[in-house]
Amino acid sequence: SVDLWKEKVPFALRFSLGVFFIMMFGISIIVSFLLARQISRPIVQLASATQRVSRGELDVQLDLNEEGEMGILIESFNQLTRDLKAKNEELLHTQRIAAWKEVAQRMAHEIKNPLTPIQLSAERIRKRLDNPNREKFDEVVKNGTETIIGQVRVLEHLVKEFSEFARMPNPILINQQLNPIVEESVKLFIDSVNINFILKLSKNLPEVFIDKRLFVGVVNNLIKNAVEAIQNQRKENSENLETQEEILGTIRISTRLEKKLLRKTVVLTVEDSGPGISSDLKEKIFQPYYSTKGGHGTGIGLTIVEKTVYDHHAHLSLEESNLGGCSFKIELPLEDK
Repeated sequence: SVDLWKEKVPFALRFSLGVFFIMMFGISIIVSFLLARQISRPIVQLASATQRVSRGELDVQLDLNEEGEMGILIESFNQLTRDLKAKNEELLHTQRIAAWKEVAQRMAHEIKNPLTPIQLSAERIRKRLDNPNREKFDEVVKNGTETIIGQVRVLEHLVKEFSEFARMPNPILINQQLNPIVEESVKLFIDSVNINFILKLSKNLPEVFIDKRLFVGVVNNLIKNAVEAIQNQRKENSENLETQEEILGTIRISTRLEKKLLRKTVVLTVEDSGPGISSDLKEKIFQPYYSTKGGHGTGIGLTIVEKTVYDHHAHLSLEESNLGGCSFKIELPLEDK
């Protein structure tokens, strides 16, 4: 049959048919590739846009003119991000009002505390001034004015803290290494407090987008919080004066790269061996002007930490540490390469 095929069909025709079939096969492969790419392209862009939304970018809109089910899916995604942005703005507005109400109430409470001794001292001076018998008048005036000056300084400190919190700047994010920032903060404390510092900083960490000036403040606040927790525990438990020069406790600071499914983060953890914090106070610890230190803290440090972390599109969590105290964990997202 092959010989018959060759006899009946000229070579030129056979050659043309062969070339034609080869060309058709090649064209079908190219068309299949282009179709597959056209189908997969919006899916890939949709997956990438979904990841950006998960990082908090709510302005994402897909500018793709697709038809059929894919077009419906893209339009649904765009509508979802618009709704999320609107709801987020509404939620932020509600939270801002609630936060400022809380701040106003706490500021009013904090201001009332020094106003009472100021008023009593002034009334005592006035009463002694109106009394014909001015016995110990100089002593009353001296003690009263010292009390007034001291309490005015307390008020000045409160107003300063409030002003700094209210005008916190927006971060200027620059791609840079995290470990040098951590080391810079640790140097401020390591020689000034009698505490054992353990640094576990992973090498070859990828760069993250952070504002160095603001993030140094974050690390400083977390270390200061850990130092004060350990020192307060020591004061409560210390009865033997001979142990005053012993190591107070341990602060462990670590960095690492963490991979979860399609997401990579650089994780900073600050842990201490202090008394820790009860579960019912964990949610309150980040509220403005809430403090667990009694009259020794303004309760604004961790609020600033939380705001700065959120401004870096990062995540902050508080857990228990196996050292015995608290473990503050910051997860900084990595940009897709």
